[in-house]
Amino acid sequence: MVIRKILWLFFLILLTIFLVAGDEASAIGIDAFGAKSDDAGDDANAFRRALQSEANEIRVSKGKYILRDIRPYLPIRSNKTIICEAGAVFWVPEDAQIASKMTRQNYIFQPVFGAGEHDKLVNNFSMHGCKFVVELKNTTPILIDREKSKQITIENIVVDGKGKKSENQAAYGILVNGGIDLSIRNADIAYTRSTAIVVRLPQKCSIENNRISHAGVNASYPKNMPEKGRYGVDYWNSAGIGAPGASGCKITNNILDWTGGTGIILRGGVNNCENNVISFNKLNNIGKAAIGIGIFNGGKGSSSNNTVEGNVISGYMQRFSDSAINVNHRGPSGQISGINIINNYIDLYNPVSGKHRVATRQKLLNTYSAQVFIDPSSSGYVNHVTISNNEFRNATGPAISVKRIRNSEISSNTIYGSSRGMGESGLLAQWIPGRYLIVVNDALNLKVRGNKIVSRVEAAMKITASGVKSAII
Repeated sequence: MVIRKILWLFFLILLTIFLVAGDEASAIGIDAFGAKSDDAGDDANAFRRALQSEANEIRVSKGKYILRDIRPYLPIRSNKTIICEAGAVFWVPEDAQIASKMTRQNYIFQPVFGAGEHDKLVNNFSMHGCKFVVELKNTTPILIDREKSKQITIENIVVDGKGKKSENQAAYGILVNGGIDLSIRNADIAYTRSTAIVVRLPQKCSIENNRISHAGVNASYPKNMPEKGRYGVDYWNSAGIGAPGASGCKITNNILDWTGGTGIILRGGVNNCENNVISFNKLNNIGKAAIGIGIFNGGKGSSSNNTVEGNVISGYMQRFSDSAINVNHRGPSGQISGINIINNYIDLYNPVSGKHRVATRQKLLNTYSAQVFIDPSSSGYVNHVTISNNEFRNATGPAISVKRIRNSEISSNTIYGSSRGMGESGLLAQWIPGRYLIVVNDALNLKVRGNKIVSRVEAAMKITASGVKSAII
């Protein structure tokens, strides 16, 4: 009996040694594939060999790794983890060789680590703690363009999109098309020419605790005055965080400072935008709408059960006054329902010049101006919307503007100094709806109550259109 116990113990020891050896074999340092962190040569092929090997975990020690011959891209594979030690830097020099790529959405850029639409599905891939320095223009550090990829985790990534240059070089920071169970956390991304983080049609995604600055612009901001620089061309391609067609996503506790277009946008395509939470983000000096939810031109989807809560939106719209929170549909049809906009703080005062951004009456006429703007499609309605317990300060137009609203509530908001319509000349703009703090066009079963208004504008509210029924004010 004693001998049998000894044999079993010996067998267990051998099994443990075998399993530990197996774990060590699956975790390999990048130097084993020929990489040298010596700020010289080209380490791209070493990473290519590592990603194509049987190693499940690739460890990158402290040092500077030059990635020069990247063509077409360094292949992201399933069941791979890249872990970088503190001080590990991926350097993309100005003479790097990267193949230009166009995705199905016609975005053109040069990926470093990538998976294309014709590659195998990418499941269970993660990257941790790596820093990218981009000197080659229009380069995207991480791209997964393979739809239905699952369990993607990217965390503690740093993207220096300016490198040694004085203007933005990186195209995007992170771009994932069609991810499921996607997590992007604790990234620090600066100086991208387009959107810093893009996740297209994500399902069950988490974008948390990221820092983004100077995203979506084509040039640096001279003397910290963004209106003197060049901007991204639209809401979508020049955002800080873009998640068009998002479903079941949480975008929370991110900090965004200076973007050419929208801060956080969930608009796009024909797909529904539903069951998302945008909460406790800080957005400062955003180019256009700070937070946008809805469907683009031609779309027929719906926006439902989305919550915008506890966000702080400050500074001013860089190019012209626009909505801080914009929920709308540009398509021929589409419904907006179950939208909760609660406990947000919005102050669009310009601390640099001490003025609002609207320079002329015409600019005010051509923009939404309201800090919260909700507009369904031409044939749709807004249902079950709650706008409550927000604090609005210094809007050029109304604090709240909604159209064709049903079974909804606007309550317990605090409005300070809004609808002043001040241009650079200091004259009050002569746009009548802009003189009201709350503007409602077509309402049914609407409750407007308990709002606190501190403003020089005498008329606080305007509800228009025939057929207004059951409005409680």
